Amino acid sequence: MALSESLDEAGYRFDQVQKKCFEAYFMQLYRWNKRINLTSVDEENYITHHLLDSLSVLEDLHGETILDMGTGAGLPGVVLAIAQPEKQFTLLDARKKKIMFVNAVKTALSLNNINAVHCRVEDHRTSLKYSTVVTRAFARIDKIFHLAQPHLEPHGRIIAMKGRLSAQEMNQLGHIGLHYEVKSVEVFGLDAHRNVVTIYKDRLQI
Repeated sequence: MALSESLDEAGYRFDQVQKKCFEAYFMQLYRWNKRINLTSVDEENYITHHLLDSLSVLEDLHGETILDMGTGAGLPGVVLAIAQPEKQFTLLDARKKKIMFVNAVKTALSLNNINAVHCRVEDHRTSLKYSTVVTRAFARIDKIFHLAQPHLEPHGRIIAMKGRLSAQEMNQLGHIGLHYEVKSVEVFGLDAHRNVVTIYKDRLQI
């Protein structure tokens, strides 16, 4: 199924400019991936595994400033930046080749709401605090929390895109001390278990 049809079938309503941007992004990903390893996902699975999976947190984004922590090949950050051009996205990764790719995509697609940063999250120094920190297949929940928390504004939230959650990770969530929600999501066309964990900086557990 073509990208535009997949978006429509999944219930997303984007204009033709946005759909063309999605197509151009994945064309860039395919071309670059033949030269340097950006993703292990085969091209025929880009729509389900990358596009629709990234969009599964679209309605969970909070505020105007978003940090994609460990963006890799720009996932979910590039997809979300195309989907919500009114928000500002910082895409951070410690691997230089990944940020080179993100910058190339930013230039090619004129995505002026993206700032690509090459560094470890521990070394990220900025006066800007983020409304939302989002991660996708990045690390354990406790590590995500401790790395993301210093970068959040007072009413910010952390969104962790996870597969199946282990009992150990659920225990880690319980020890954080902040209110959290775990939402099971179904990604159109993707036969895999997906969870979205949202941690609220300003809400204590009750």
